[in-house]
Amino acid sequence: MATERCPECLLTPQAEELLERLEAKLQRTRPGDASWETTICPRCVRLTGIFDEREGWSIGEGKDRGWASGPKPVPEERPEPQPERVAEERPKAVSRDR
Repeated sequence: MATERCPECLLTPQAEELLERLEAKLQRTRPGDASWETTICPRCVRLTGIFDEREGWSIGEGKDRGWASGPKPVPEERPEPQPERVAEERPKAVSRDR
């Protein structure tokens, strides 16, 4: 396990260890299952992410997803349209001159 971060993936040694442990577990528990895949940094050639299409999760750098961890991408919330606001004219204040 390398101790320095790659300038491309910025993977920490702790993250690399976590990914390697998860990959080993998947290889043990789901051998030959093509629904999970890994991503490799093109610069340092280390494991940078694992994603599972069947279960819908990813950890680390997922396939064309960037860094994520969750069941599915969350759709962007769109704000609800608000009614148009119109300024109302205020009645003029009555001056009280003494």
